[in-house]
Amino acid sequence: MPSPSDIPSVKAYGEASPECAGMSAALMGATRIGGLADQGKVTQGDVEAAYTDPLLNDIPVDAVPILADMKTASMSLVGLDAAAAQAQLGTFQSALSNLVATAEAVCS
Repeated sequence: MPSPSDIPSVKAYGEASPECAGMSAALMGATRIGGLADQGKVTQGDVEAAYTDPLLNDIPVDAVPILADMKTASMSLVGLDAAAAQAQLGTFQSALSNLVATAEAVCS
């Protein structure tokens, strides 16, 4: 996972842009996965649903690697009970932090 200093520089598109809507959809999906992980209930279908929103097609190309890292971190939670998911939380939180920072840049 890239550290915050390794996050690619992304262009600011503004809050009303399709790119911002795509990043917001990605954040919603990732947040949903985080909530399910707290309950030990993440399934493959949950991950696929979280990252198939049509709005994700509008994510800027520079942000795609950050989204890919988020999806990978989400996949690592599939099938884990709540305790095992907690052990993976650091990786997930790091990916989520990077996604948030990237979304803030895109939406500014």
